Amino acid sequence: MKNYSVKKSCVIIAFAGLVLFAVLNAGGISKEISLIGRILMPFWIGIFMAFILNMLMVPIQRFLAKRIFKKNSKPAKPISIVLSYLIFILVIVALLAFVIPELTKSIAAFINNWGTYISQFQKMINELTVKYNIDAIDLNSIVESLSDNIEAFANKALTYIGNMVPQVVAFMSNIVGFLFNIIMAVVISANILVYKEKLISQISRTVNVTLPKYYGRLDKLAVVTADTFRRYISGQCIEALILGGLCYIGMLIFRFDYALLISTVIAVTALIPVAGAYIGGAVAFILLAIISPIKAIMFLIYLVVLQQIETNLIYPRVVGSSLELPGIWVIFAVTVGGGAFGILGIMFAVPVMSVVYKFVREAVVKKEEKHENSEEKHGNVEQENEVKNEDKR
Repeated sequence: MKNYSVKKSCVIIAFAGLVLFAVLNAGGISKEISLIGRILMPFWIGIFMAFILNMLMVPIQRFLAKRIFKKNSKPAKPISIVLSYLIFILVIVALLAFVIPELTKSIAAFINNWGTYISQFQKMINELTVKYNIDAIDLNSIVESLSDNIEAFANKALTYIGNMVPQVVAFMSNIVGFLFNIIMAVVISANILVYKEKLISQISRTVNVTLPKYYGRLDKLAVVTADTFRRYISGQCIEALILGGLCYIGMLIFRFDYALLISTVIAVTALIPVAGAYIGGAVAFILLAIISPIKAIMFLIYLVVLQQIETNLIYPRVVGSSLELPGIWVIFAVTVGGGAFGILGIMFAVPVMSVVYKFVREAVVKKEEKHENSEEKHGNVEQENEVKNEDKR
């Protein structure tokens, strides 16, 4: 017992020393970690690609094994891997060939018509000031000031973009390194998909040998984490596609301007939990308000109705409840994740919080059950003692 206490004290002292060293050398450690992260970047990208492609591969492999390769299911795996990569490449090609050119046209048209939109906005303000006799507020000067500020910001942005040319040239000179990272990431992801069963078995055996006491917990943690991230990523992507597609169709029906541009903004921001809907709606409202405030208000009403329909009717049926996490903890995760790690923290803090919430909830339930069982057992013992005492009497 004494040796155990000494050993425990040594572990606590060593841990405290490591924490103190990390705090005192935070700058150097962060640089080393970022350097290691850059070196291992192809591996991180490859692992993420493998995780995404595996969500396509598994249902394809299952379908091929059940429907086509019933007698011998071995060809199902390589064919499903090839089909997963083809689908992934086709999606990227479709974005590059159709969506991005249209987005470029919409952005260019918006910039070219900027002066016209500002003039129309000023004319509308002039009519309002005359109609409602509110000349004293001098809204024209406010609009002119706003226009000047926006133009100044646009000029600064253009100057900044002009100064970025040397940086772009420098980036292009390093394109070979970029392509090398992408190629290596594809190779790594392909190897992970091909040998995933073997890799999982090797990792499982290693953990079982080195940490046999914690093997069961770590195995459960890995399974729950992978399942949570899979459901979260697929759920967010499907939700973004549904919302963006419905938004685009509705904007075409109601003849709103820049339908593809605004729908793309709505779809991309929908990937961000909690705040994404507000960010996308605000950006779209500002873009349309410059052209026509009435259309902007109409679009905002349409977007609110669309989000309610999508959230309450379509999403639960198509995706289901991807994460069993109360709203307050979602907000907490987004706030902490965004403050600590920026946009990536906002996007991935929710599934991490969901995993933590599941394990904490399970631990609490077990403690409660154990407490109830102990109380019940104690009550049974008391009843038995009372019966014995009565028998003695």
